[in-house]
Amino acid sequence: FWTPVGSGIQPRHETRFILDYLMGGAEGGRHITRLDRKVDTLPGQQGLELIGRAVGKFGVGPHAVRRVMT
Repeated sequence: FWTPVGSGIQPRHETRFILDYLMGGAEGGRHITRLDRKVDTLPGQQGLELIGRAVGKFGVGPHAVRRVMT
């Protein structure tokens, strides 16, 4: 049930902005993957991709959920 710190109280667009600034682009995606792999080494945490899925909900990283604008 992990979420980025502050995402529950800050407006969604502000959380997305800071996540994109810190973890956006190809290099940010590599960092997200590296962090998820580190979490995978903890007992019972294998394959959860906690960070990738959490920041992906804000449209950032390899698991980004993209909104289609119409």
